[in-house]
Amino acid sequence: MQLRTILSAFIALIFAFAFVTPDALAQEDADDDRELEIGADIVGGFQFLDHSNAQFADGGDIEPLNPGFQNAAGNLNFHYPITDGIDLEWNFFMSNPTHLLEVTLTEGYAWIDQVPEAINVGNINNNVLQYVDLKVGQFYVNYGDQLFRRSNNADVQSNPLVGNFLMDPVRVGLGAELYVDFDVVEAMVGLHQPGTADFSQGQRNAFLGMLAFNAPDELARLRGSFYSADASGNPPAFEGSRAALFATTRTPARYMDVLAGQHQPLPTAGQDLTAYQIEGTFAPDPIEVWGLFGYTQDSNTTGSREGSPEESWLYWGAEASVDLTDSFHLASRYSGTAPDKLGDVEADGNVHRIQAGFGYEISDGILFKAEYVNQWFRNFEQSTGFDGLDLTEDPRFYGVVTEISFSF
Repeated sequence: MQLRTILSAFIALIFAFAFVTPDALAQEDADDDRELEIGADIVGGFQFLDHSNAQFADGGDIEPLNPGFQNAAGNLNFHYPITDGIDLEWNFFMSNPTHLLEVTLTEGYAWIDQVPEAINVGNINNNVLQYVDLKVGQFYVNYGDQLFRRSNNADVQSNPLVGNFLMDPVRVGLGAELYVDFDVVEAMVGLHQPGTADFSQGQRNAFLGMLAFNAPDELARLRGSFYSADASGNPPAFEGSRAALFATTRTPARYMDVLAGQHQPLPTAGQDLTAYQIEGTFAPDPIEVWGLFGYTQDSNTTGSREGSPEESWLYWGAEASVDLTDSFHLASRYSGTAPDKLGDVEADGNVHRIQAGFGYEISDGILFKAEYVNQWFRNFEQSTGFDGLDLTEDPRFYGVVTEISFSF
């Protein structure tokens, strides 16, 4: 057994012991009311999925699938108000279906809406921080509201279905985001390290921003997001530093092994990346309707190497859900994407996914979900960008997937 696996199991055992120690769930400071809050998410699933027209680009067939249990996943979350106005957050992946028994620090950041009086220079708390909040550390880049309604490893209860959208922009990065919130209008600007820490000559930080408008009583919301990062000036030795906004999460797909794991579009190499997304929500209780439209382009997928091939994608989606009771909901979703260029070659193909299912809250924090999914590729004349999957055969996958999750 590898040393890393032994250490991961040992750390997991320590955290498990903490859960059965009452003081660990609310460790109160002797001098004030600050408490260390610990939470956990656990999920396991069973899938009845298969695929058709499944073939590698070299001509080899992809074998059919049998039904079976998915590997379980677990998250561990910490929150501590270190002082008035400064909260610390940590999130760990204790295990996920493709990285079993590996403990990973996913997020670790501070949320600041007030500074201690010792450094309250010029009364910054009342003059500036009354309107502005700062988030700094390592965390999920705030590109799109879909970030807050997707399944993220074992954190799945904000998603009304089992799977996520077909195009799934999600990225953990080191950086800072500045927020301004006037209730009706929200705005954010951020600066992030697009990859891991990289100080080479051509490296640039990623810039992002968002603007949102909110109707009273949370009846409707309109949001626009922007993301830009250019690592194309890096010398070839540093080309691994890239802003792969759509392809750099350790969270696995919710549909395991379908189409040899190549069913998820992963646009852009992230060397010179620009992305835009607009979303709208309409939520007259108990119904919620949400949709998005986005565009992403990499103007130079090979970075500083010879040539400057382009890649660009359009993507879109819509979702509707209704709470029939306090514990039972129905949901459906359609999402699609169409690349304009793959490897600097014009592409006419498109990909579509439909999902429909329900969720039942068995008890507080215990949720069962089931979903039917059908995804298909159409009209591709070449397979660039999907790691060996033959798109010209119009591959497809379909079936039912279920999961039960615990969150506390």
